[in-house]
Amino acid sequence: MALYDIDSGNDSYSFDDFVEYEDRESLRRSRQSLGISVAYVPTWTPQDGFREFFQNWKDAIIETSKLERRKFKLVIKDLNGEYTAEARYPDSGELLGYIRYIEDKGTLELTNFGAQLSRKSLDLGATSKRDKTHLAGTHGEGFKVAALVMARHGYQVRFEASSYYWSFRFGGPDDKHLYCHLTPISEKKLKKQMKANRVKTSQGFPRELRANNWEDVTVKIGRLYGPQWGKRIEKQQFLSWVKVAIDLDQPSRVFETVHGTLIQDESFGNKVYLKGLLLETTSSAKRFKFGYDLMEGAVNRDRQRLSDPGEEAKILAKIWEIPIREKVMGAINDYVDMLLDEAQWGDVNCAENEISASTANMIWQYLLQRDSGKDYFYHGQDAADQDTQLIRKSLKKTPIQLPRCIWNPLRRFNLARTVQEERCHLLYNAPLSIEADTLYSAGVKRALMATLSVDTRTQNLEIVFKSGSSAELDLLLEDSQLQVNGKWLDFRASHKDAPCGLSRLALTEDLVIHTFSCDHVINELFDLVLVEINKERDIESGVLKEKDNSLRLRVSESLRQMPRMIDIIHGDNDGEILVSWTDPESSLLSKLHHLDLKCRVTLHRESTCSQKKFDLVGPTDLSEGEILLSGSEPNINSDCGCPEKVVLQKDSRAIFGNLEHDNYFPMIARTHSQAFYGLPPKALQPAHLQIIHPTTSAGISSSISAASASHNSHNHACYINDTGDVESDASFGDTILEDASMDMDSTTWHQSIQSSLTGAELLGLRSDERICSFSKAQRQDTSSPDVGALPESFDCAKVQLQMPKSKDETRHRRTDWFTEVLMEKDKLIRDAKVTIEQLEIRDQDANGSIEDLRIKIQQLRDENSRLVTDRDQAQDDCSTALSLAHNAVRRYKHSATSSKREWARLEYASSSPERSTKNPRLADVS
Repeated sequence: MALYDIDSGNDSYSFDDFVEYEDRESLRRSRQSLGISVAYVPTWTPQDGFREFFQNWKDAIIETSKLERRKFKLVIKDLNGEYTAEARYPDSGELLGYIRYIEDKGTLELTNFGAQLSRKSLDLGATSKRDKTHLAGTHGEGFKVAALVMARHGYQVRFEASSYYWSFRFGGPDDKHLYCHLTPISEKKLKKQMKANRVKTSQGFPRELRANNWEDVTVKIGRLYGPQWGKRIEKQQFLSWVKVAIDLDQPSRVFETVHGTLIQDESFGNKVYLKGLLLETTSSAKRFKFGYDLMEGAVNRDRQRLSDPGEEAKILAKIWEIPIREKVMGAINDYVDMLLDEAQWGDVNCAENEISASTANMIWQYLLQRDSGKDYFYHGQDAADQDTQLIRKSLKKTPIQLPRCIWNPLRRFNLARTVQEERCHLLYNAPLSIEADTLYSAGVKRALMATLSVDTRTQNLEIVFKSGSSAELDLLLEDSQLQVNGKWLDFRASHKDAPCGLSRLALTEDLVIHTFSCDHVINELFDLVLVEINKERDIESGVLKEKDNSLRLRVSESLRQMPRMIDIIHGDNDGEILVSWTDPESSLLSKLHHLDLKCRVTLHRESTCSQKKFDLVGPTDLSEGEILLSGSEPNINSDCGCPEKVVLQKDSRAIFGNLEHDNYFPMIARTHSQAFYGLPPKALQPAHLQIIHPTTSAGISSSISAASASHNSHNHACYINDTGDVESDASFGDTILEDASMDMDSTTWHQSIQSSLTGAELLGLRSDERICSFSKAQRQDTSSPDVGALPESFDCAKVQLQMPKSKDETRHRRTDWFTEVLMEKDKLIRDAKVTIEQLEIRDQDANGSIEDLRIKIQQLRDENSRLVTDRDQAQDDCSTALSLAHNAVRRYKHSATSSKREWARLEYASSSPERSTKNPRLADVS
């Protein structure tokens, strides 16, 4: 068979006489198998083949001219049936290569200047771009596979390079393997082209759209050897091919970065390119709102998508970071909108782990600025329901939930706070509490400090009360400082969220509670402190939990037995002090179980033991069973020498006599180890009387009769009280008002006392009205040295101050009656205390009954809900049955006579025992 002259275009050309040549270092007329069968990459189309040819053409120009990929630009023209794309150097405009499609011939040519092609390039896997990340090809099979695909679809493929023709066609025994046939270009043709090129170069003409086969590489595709050798490329086919390259199908709105290009043209939405070449698919199944040309990444073997799905998300996040940071108009808006609708857009798929600190900060600032003036609080999706309630109730704001792709980066870079962190922030930055010190707040502080002192983890904490007006957090533990919301110092505020029986009664009756008695407040605070401590130390030990539970029980018991309402007053005798307190628990245990708890009362001197006021718990080495009750005389405290007594706690009182001239305050606690001291009252100095003997009668009122003066000479003495004033004193057991009118008859005087004085005022007459007492023995014994006799110069006054005997007897009756009134009032007070204790027991029983009623109500509600559900189900079953019956009747009426007999049998069968016996029923909701 005659050979085809490639240069002349002879149609009788044949490749049958080509022989295989194994030398890969030199070129000669031969053929070489590429080791690729016709069935390789069966899904590839001519568009995929063109993509590979374009990729190699572009990479060769970039590599040969040392051009940056971002500076690679094409000048595209489509005129007079000829489409050209010229690659020129950006600064000089020098032509570096071109692509030309000639519509009349149906051929495509890709040429890059100053390139060579070696025999080794035909080996599968051979490539010079493997470690060059700025180039698109890396697999070493691009142009070989492209030639295979084009040949499989009937297009002729020929390279012209290194003074040879490189023709690709199928061969072998079955014509199903791709071969490359190398044919030298005729020497005559080469010399002619070289001469023409030298003339133009010498004349300074620039390069034209013509290849120099000895120094350039050209790829030609289409009908190259005549009609019988291949098919032509139609214009529409070619225009569809160029869409695989962004350099040939150029968008109008782009933002270029070192990581890739953001394509903002709507027509390029959902298109992703890698180094300028369109990827068939993406790693995400979601649609892309924008287009992208990625400068980094590796594709799979079929060039369909990135081989690493996470790599795509990382590159996209880097691309968006730059326009957002440079505040390109609309960039942050578009990005946040896509993040808020993450489920729809692949642009932000898996972005939560790739967003940088700069982008996260811009997102946060955008959200704050967009929603400025609105009481919004952003939160995540974890525990969303609980967060929503806290935001509305505690922060008084509107909750806005953010998707994880926004919330997680904001949290990772500490830009947004959780609800709990915001509450901590508000409490930490809140001013110190300015609540006025009250008896109630003092009780709360003391009980809390006593509770914290029993555990080594909490005994060194510094307690700071913060204003709770802007913070709803109960407490915050910062290092060794415990910051507590000031609301706990106020009775109503501390019971707002968790009311107890006392708080509900106080609210109903509009009562003001002065004395702290709500132990549950301290128990709740102590629980919160333990939670904070364990959270700080990240401890989940079962042994520690058991220890904490035991500690809670001990604290609760100590709080219940802590003395309350400790008071101190003057006793009836000289140098005597009466200490009293309240303790409901001891009375309850005594009445229910006949147990008598012991209480230690120490009366400290202010001058030597003032710091004892701040003691919170008693000694740790006490054994309650070994401690004996005190007698009438007090014991001496072994530490400070102050008097103390051990009494039954239910007695709620202790009397100390023969006290010195000093201020005293009591410290009271149970006798068990580490019992809590009650809040001590203000120190008090006992009363001491001093007798004086006047030497003149100038101070005696002339209005008192002589008889009265004669009587008083045996029953009165003058003394100097603690303030230095001179007073007169009556005998013990008899009381006289110093300014009382002695002319008032007995009945009128009784009525006056009863109508004008209450029981508390009667008890206070000893001090407020200066009631003075002396023993009857002193009244009868005028020679007593303690009273002293009036001088003889008073004899004349005795005569002038005589009083009728009847009035003297009346005065004694009044005195005896007044004593009886006082005793009656004392009895009423004791009865009142017993009544109070009984009421407290009833209140506890009532609280238990109320809780039982609540449980019963909830059970009834659950039962009612179940009955309603059963009723609705029964109604549905009944409706279904009626519908079936109605349809059966209609069918029976319209059926033929013969079939009605069958209906009768069906009706009889419907009542047979084989059918379900469950009947619809209505629930009794009455």
